[in-house]
Amino acid sequence: PLISDQLDVDLVYGPVDLPYADNIELELIYNPSVDIANLLTPSITRIDEANWLQDLSAFPEIVQAADLHYDHVKSALYQDGKLLGLGYGAIIQHMPLVDIEAYKKLGLSRRDFPRDWHALHEQMIQLAQQGHRNFFYPAWHRSEPGLALSFLVEVWNRGGHIVDPQSPEIELDLHSGPAFETLQDWRRVWASGAIPSELLEKNFSEFREACIANNYAISVQSSEMLLLPYRGHLEKRNISPLPRASQNWGTLVSLISSIARREGQSEADQELLRLALYSISHGQGSGAFAFAGLALKNDGLLSVYKDFMRSGAARNIMSQKLARKADVDVLLRLYENGEVPDLFWKSVWHEEFADFLHVELKHYLQNPAIEPQRIISRMNQKLDELKTSYGY
Repeated sequence: PLISDQLDVDLVYGPVDLPYADNIELELIYNPSVDIANLLTPSITRIDEANWLQDLSAFPEIVQAADLHYDHVKSALYQDGKLLGLGYGAIIQHMPLVDIEAYKKLGLSRRDFPRDWHALHEQMIQLAQQGHRNFFYPAWHRSEPGLALSFLVEVWNRGGHIVDPQSPEIELDLHSGPAFETLQDWRRVWASGAIPSELLEKNFSEFREACIANNYAISVQSSEMLLLPYRGHLEKRNISPLPRASQNWGTLVSLISSIARREGQSEADQELLRLALYSISHGQGSGAFAFAGLALKNDGLLSVYKDFMRSGAARNIMSQKLARKADVDVLLRLYENGEVPDLFWKSVWHEEFADFLHVELKHYLQNPAIEPQRIISRMNQKLDELKTSYGY
């Protein structure tokens, strides 16, 4: 129903397993039947650099649909002036979620919600000092997006940069600032006993299963965990996001539907693909945003279209899935003010830096003698190497 009834078009949806970005790349290389791929913003630059995606900026209906995206989501669609696709959905990664009943058992209520990352860590440390153990579960697992992205998200949420929008000559401060403060907080909360010691060894699937199976007072997850219909017994639990107060929580990651560049495609094939792309993202006539509604209902994906997300239909879907109707507005405010580190995602070296950062952070947490200044110095050195190798 999302494609014009006048056209004989079949959409065959093929899911891709983790690691998603790598497997999508393999599909684009080796599977000639892939016409449209849903790409995560952190990987789209690498795939575009390989010339596997079509530039859609010459097609008015696609450009018009792109213009209807949230402004902070729209920027992810463009790379070096090329329009690489339309949004399929979005999630907020690395946002703290509170299990209200487990939080109450620690003697706390909604009035005690922390306003920023530093306050969150301080609260966790104080609870550990009172004798509580293993009640905080940050996303410090060993798979992407794990330990490294957790650190970067906190730096961004605290107002810091890894890539400065004003200058390629950024250097992180060794003795103060968001990176230094994050490392200090991490060392203290890790040593406190608030976090299960096995967390650093878990992969993403194990981390997610632990979040579902255990009543952690606060766990750092993604927005779809609030909205997915297959959360198991989480559906019976009172889970709420931390409201946006003095900072953002988490980072925004978009799924972008792009058309693969294929040799020998006719103009008719191209037209059908553009229609399919438009229908998947936006829809037409009475079917406008139909796919967005399905993605929100079935996959927990936030729509990239403000008109839909603020509609009664979207609010109704979210209110049925969230523990409290009031959390619809909490989630929308988090989303509409979401952190979008475009310059970092669009740097071709960001994945290499994340791999390096994971090793350094794990070593730092497991070795109390290592000072934060050493880690920051190593980060600065690595950033200089990468910018020299790849360019800004």
